[in-house]
Amino acid sequence: MTDLRNALHDLADAEPLAPLGSDLWQRGRATRRSAQVQWVAASIVVLAVVGAIALLGRVWIPPDPAGTPLAPEGALSTVVHSPTGPAAQWHADDGAHGSLAPDTGFERIGRVGIVRSRPGLLPVVVSAETGRHWLPVLPDVTDDFALGDPITVSPDGWRIAYPWVVSGTTTSETRAGVAVVDLRSGAVDRVTLTGRNQRPIRIEELSWSPNGTRLGWLGDEVVSWEDGGWSSRGPVVNVGAIAFDGTPLVSTNFVVEKGSRGSDAVTVDNTGRVFYLGNRRLWAFTDRGEEASWRLAGVDGNGWTSATLTRDGNDLVVGTGSTGYGEDLGTGVVHIDVSSRALVGTGPDSGTVAGRFEAWNGLGEAHSVAPVGFSPQGSLVAVVTPAAGENTLTVQTKNLRGGVRTLTHSADNLSDPLSVATDLADQPPIDAPEPDWPMSDERKVLLTLLAFAAVLLPGWIAVRLWRLRRRAAA
Repeated sequence: MTDLRNALHDLADAEPLAPLGSDLWQRGRATRRSAQVQWVAASIVVLAVVGAIALLGRVWIPPDPAGTPLAPEGALSTVVHSPTGPAAQWHADDGAHGSLAPDTGFERIGRVGIVRSRPGLLPVVVSAETGRHWLPVLPDVTDDFALGDPITVSPDGWRIAYPWVVSGTTTSETRAGVAVVDLRSGAVDRVTLTGRNQRPIRIEELSWSPNGTRLGWLGDEVVSWEDGGWSSRGPVVNVGAIAFDGTPLVSTNFVVEKGSRGSDAVTVDNTGRVFYLGNRRLWAFTDRGEEASWRLAGVDGNGWTSATLTRDGNDLVVGTGSTGYGEDLGTGVVHIDVSSRALVGTGPDSGTVAGRFEAWNGLGEAHSVAPVGFSPQGSLVAVVTPAAGENTLTVQTKNLRGGVRTLTHSADNLSDPLSVATDLADQPPIDAPEPDWPMSDERKVLLTLLAFAAVLLPGWIAVRLWRLRRRAAA
């Protein structure tokens, strides 16, 4: 063993010493610093890329479908999709994730076929040309003030109307009314509405005239508005109509005093005459301030959902269903002749007017029927809420011969309100695929982690291999 040790020492002494150089330590530190800088730079680049992708995901929704329009002249989509699961929760948590910034970019949507209100969430707006689904951020929407979010699209599909609110800590600081989006220009016009006590009016229902030049509304004047909440419902209701024949927009405003508040509905004709049906009494108001009312005869019950007029303005059609107010009439519509020959008399009690109930023998059992308007060919367009056990909200039409067909349906079992552009109801509907919704925050975090792993893992493997080769060489 001693001879072997001596032989090894002699061999080592015979080998020349490798020159290390006086700057070896400095070069090693510089190399380490360079590696650290590269890692930091790579991390910054990854964060910038992931952040840019996340930002684009907050502002834009990928086109759906891509390419040329499916219906250049406009049509309704056969299916209305809505975000579900994490995507739906994400929209509820942060409305700023919508496809549009407030007050800007609405002209990019173009003509709209369907609008779906989703209380507490962003509305779904479906293009009439491509079937693309948008999630616009509507300016001045307050979830705890608007009742049911009655967002509606005009008969021609070029306007969207909805309640707006700028809330304050007291009643006097709160302003409210109706906002109208012009989808050609992207402009948002607002009408401020107050009751006879100069308090803001909370909008409950919106209804277009047959030609889309007037918008009827129904609401309550807020009794009190404080930090703790608000109250309004009572025997007094406000109704009116907004005219689109000038700028700024103006609205009539009428007060109806009733003994009790039950089910009701409102609409307006092409001249600005407002029809309000409350319980079993019909009121009519002209834009000159003239008022008349009639007791509704021939109908045993109520349960009104919504109202509309035929294109000639002579037939008032009111939907019925199980509303929980008074005696339900059944599921269908009530026809009321509101022509000049039928509505005789003036003043608050002008006699009676006849109503005729028509059951809705549609496709599947219905819980309620809400008329939206009439198509150019005279078919009644209505949103049908399914009965218990059914899962699909549908838009159906009934022609003059009583034939019923489905235009569109919801892709889920939610009963959120739908509004459709009735001028497009006679066109063949378009088939559009389900859109790619914006990513949820959870998906963004997951993608960020995966991106980091994709960048760091190859580097870590390379360093490990380099160290193993050094050890093997040594």
